[in-house]
Amino acid sequence: MSLSINRFYRLELPVEARGKSICGSSAGWLILLDQTMLTVTLLNPLNGDKRKLLKLPGRGLRVHKHNAILHKAILSSDPSCNPDYKVLAINGDERSLICYQHGNWTMLQALEIVIEGLFSFHKGKVYLVEKDRELFMIIRFLRPKDVSGHETYDCKAYKLYVVEGGRIWTPVDDFGMWTIFLGHNHSAAIRSCEPNCIYFTDDYCLNMEEDSYVVGHDSGVFSLEDGKVEQLKDVSCDVMYVWPFPTCFMPSLSSLY
Repeated sequence: MSLSINRFYRLELPVEARGKSICGSSAGWLILLDQTMLTVTLLNPLNGDKRKLLKLPGRGLRVHKHNAILHKAILSSDPSCNPDYKVLAINGDERSLICYQHGNWTMLQALEIVIEGLFSFHKGKVYLVEKDRELFMIIRFLRPKDVSGHETYDCKAYKLYVVEGGRIWTPVDDFGMWTIFLGHNHSAAIRSCEPNCIYFTDDYCLNMEEDSYVVGHDSGVFSLEDGKVEQLKDVSCDVMYVWPFPTCFMPSLSSLY
């Protein structure tokens, strides 16, 4: 997607991505899940580089077409530049926090209420974004749409301040020249020609039924200046079923050389 000319580009993924679900986009790589073998593959779609990881831990897994096994995953760094990279993921029905490093998966957190409270709640989604070494929290508010489905109608931003005796989240209504990207991707803030707005792709699957035909349709851009939401037509189209989930992808510099 080019923000300067408002144009979308389609990239055909390598054969390694066929039959796999995208459960994350981070550091210029896609994080893919094979739901049959329960294995994870890291794929750089620009140069074809890949890393196959050890099979997922088996506790709390439930297999169906909408990928309830690996809800979201991110990388600590570009694997082609740092062999000590980590993969952090939300895994299984219990939504445990797990980490992959040096060939092994380790469970970090098994408390469902903690993980759900960080990433989802019953009326929306919560995201953490780093900008200029400062931490921001973005709350994306959802509501039912038509007969079924959902839509994003508002976003609120907060900045973390560390003060004596604790921490304070202060409301923010202006990101200046920065644009925020949220969704299945690693949340990111970049300077762009379309500043002070939040781009989002649909990653809402809380309480989604196995046979649901209403997924992936809520993608758009929220303006912090006027509080309006505009759909990304090339992503959302006019249908309620977009699968796999649309995902923002940002290449790393190592992919371009």
